[in-house]
Amino acid sequence: MTHQSAKRGFNLVEAAIVLGVIGLVIGGIWVAAASVQSNLRKTNAMTGLIQIATNTANLLKNHAYPAGPQIDITTQMISAGALPGNFVDGTAGVNPFGGAVFVYIPNAASPQIRVQFRSVPRDACIEFTTRAILNGLASLTVNSNLYSTFPVTLLAATNACTTGPNTLSWNFNR
Repeated sequence: MTHQSAKRGFNLVEAAIVLGVIGLVIGGIWVAAASVQSNLRKTNAMTGLIQIATNTANLLKNHAYPAGPQIDITTQMISAGALPGNFVDGTAGVNPFGGAVFVYIPNAASPQIRVQFRSVPRDACIEFTTRAILNGLASLTVNSNLYSTFPVTLLAATNACTTGPNTLSWNFNR
């Protein structure tokens, strides 16, 4: 008499366990990819900020502006190539978070350049605020909070950055 071994597949419990493990692996990959993408956006934003401030300062050397309040020079800086290519959408400045970028001269007599990022997510806002130690940085405004002493504490940054879109304005000396 020949003995046949019984062939059997997965039962429902085993299939559920396998699917659960696969789901955890995919979920872990998804979270890691989102974290990498967020860090890349923050790095691109900070690199772009430094390039904008440096390029704008170089272009504005010995340049006079008419008297008046804050002057928006974003369009001129885009035309002059002062904003990195990935910060330009047609004739508008855009940051890696999808918000607007503006370049200002606070007033004609001011020796400063203001670079403003809008729609910055909270985690990036906190990181940019606590790490705001950049060459030539005179002050940083986070929403309505003005900082001129650096570094800004984590508690102050956490209180200044909201869960909604944040606006950060860096004032650089020319």
